[in-house]
Amino acid sequence: MTHEWQVLNNQFLNETNDSYKKALKLSKHHDSALNLAMSGGDPDYATLYNRYHPLHEALENKYNQWKADGGLQTGQTLNVKQLLSLMTGKVNAWDVAVQVVYPQGTTQYQGLFPKGHKPFQTGTQLDRIDAVDAFSKAIGTDALLVAVKATVDTYYGQLQTALTTQQGSVDETKHSSGVVNSKRIDAMQMQYADLGFLMNKLYQTPQEIKLFFDVETLTNPEQTIFKGHLDPLENHAVLVHKFAPDDAIRIKSTGNADVTVYLATTDNGTDSTGIVVTAHQELTVLASAFGVTNYDAGNHLTIVNNSATTETRFLIELY
Repeated sequence: MTHEWQVLNNQFLNETNDSYKKALKLSKHHDSALNLAMSGGDPDYATLYNRYHPLHEALENKYNQWKADGGLQTGQTLNVKQLLSLMTGKVNAWDVAVQVVYPQGTTQYQGLFPKGHKPFQTGTQLDRIDAVDAFSKAIGTDALLVAVKATVDTYYGQLQTALTTQQGSVDETKHSSGVVNSKRIDAMQMQYADLGFLMNKLYQTPQEIKLFFDVETLTNPEQTIFKGHLDPLENHAVLVHKFAPDDAIRIKSTGNADVTVYLATTDNGTDSTGIVVTAHQELTVLASAFGVTNYDAGNHLTIVNNSATTETRFLIELY
């Protein structure tokens, strides 16, 4: 059997394929080690540092921007949820106002609420928002319901603005993720090149080569990436970890179904604010987004497949 020569595999590139955080950690160590070695006056180390440092800075800058975009996205996602949480109270108020003009049982009332309040309370976010739009259209130009329609249209406008901002931030996060990945590739390829240079320079004292690389993270890292498969409606206990409020978590739905992630008090628990990630999208959220008040108890990360018919896959990365 023929085995591939391992030296031909760029381990720096391969081991950071799904982890920007790991790439940045490796890069910080390498950049710092080259800077320290350069201070001794050896021109070879100055050459390595001067060609690597701009790549490290580019990776770090784009990584920070990507995290910032993810934070904005989380905020906008919660804004939509906050607006939707007002739905029940608003629909109840609209119902009361309509009954002043058209009591229950009348044809006009039935035309406005043919299915009662159910369309406003069930379904996806878009279904519930569409129900508000449909209600406005049902009122139409009715002169007796001008005031009601004004409040409905104002609320619908707020929901649309929040959705547009949320989608824009999703697109921005996808874009910045692609950019940071390209900078990861640049930096990891250069580390591989630097390894070759240092092997040539230090071949008689190879243990010195290890000083320039974070070998522990590269070869035996703490697990920060969790991947898995979810059957339809499956509830999966991903991990148990004590988070701090400002710990960042990258959540990616790599399949054809939406998923919801919780930071619960038990395995498979859902007793927190749920963070929804749509199919083929990713979010970077802070642990505080789950609304946890006791992080000693709320330390069980749970993911749920929202689809009753479609299996999916996920990736979760801890920062």
